Amino acid sequence: MVTRSMKHFFITGLPRSRTAWWANLMSTGEAFCTHEPGLTIDEWLTKYRPQETGRWPRYLGNSDGTLLATWREVQEAFPEAPWLVLLRPKDEAREATRVRFTEWGLETGHLDERFDELEQMLAELRAHGANLTELEWDAGNGQVLEAARYLAPQLTGLHPARIELLTKLNVQAKLPEWIDAH
Repeated sequence: MVTRSMKHFFITGLPRSRTAWWANLMSTGEAFCTHEPGLTIDEWLTKYRPQETGRWPRYLGNSDGTLLATWREVQEAFPEAPWLVLLRPKDEAREATRVRFTEWGLETGHLDERFDELEQMLAELRAHGANLTELEWDAGNGQVLEAARYLAPQLTGLHPARIELLTKLNVQAKLPEWIDAH
């Protein structure tokens, strides 16, 4: 059962737009943010429902590109919840996904069609616009902090130093720069 005092938030964008990074950023203090590709809203609520005896966070979020496919269902369940849409150019996100899929030995032939579908879903979500803000996927620390506070206004633990640390540790988002530096 979801308590009334718990606040929810959602983060989405095209694949390879830093949703996993955002799940890490937003899991601090009194917040827990999941990165669960492919879970329906019911599966997510069941898996992350508050336990009767345990303390549960003030904020519970989900940060994943697959939310694009179910945003209407999520919006219906949580009409007041804020959304953050991470914007990354489709061609860039598709190529980053193609590279990752190739590394993992996965089929890539369907990516063009799938990204066209995801782009349409993203346009529909953006047009709906309820409780939504947008951010470039590679935005600077000040903009990241502002967007994080939009999602969870009273969350403690959001500090520029934390953003810098997570950015340094995130070798997936900036792998060429990280390799050059090491």
